[in-house]
Amino acid sequence: MKMMHWNSVIPAASWVLAAGLLLLAGCEKKPKGPQPTVINGVEVDLAKFQQAFLNAAPEAQTSVSRVHLAVRYGQYAQAEAMARKIVHLPGLTEAQQAVAQEVHRQLQELVRRTPTRPSP
Repeated sequence: MKMMHWNSVIPAASWVLAAGLLLLAGCEKKPKGPQPTVINGVEVDLAKFQQAFLNAAPEAQTSVSRVHLAVRYGQYAQAEAMARKIVHLPGLTEAQQAVAQEVHRQLQELVRRTPTRPSP
């Protein structure tokens, strides 16, 4: 009977284990699409907002871009006011209307949670 040498089995087993771990790491589920931005504990879905208005009228697209910039620069009250105007724009589809209302509510919550800065 032939004796098995552990010296040859251990390296082969470690290669199999390493290959299995690499396969599992490659199978990680990735989130679908862009995720909401979290600001001061409030999720604001700006990516969804912009995507909903890709084929909208130029006026609506410009307003959406201004909301995004206002949020980016921390001007949340201005962003909320602009989002409110977008909600009331004529000619929005139901999907655009729903997303605009959702983002407007998110921005209202963000304004409530953000401490006001003292005037210089």
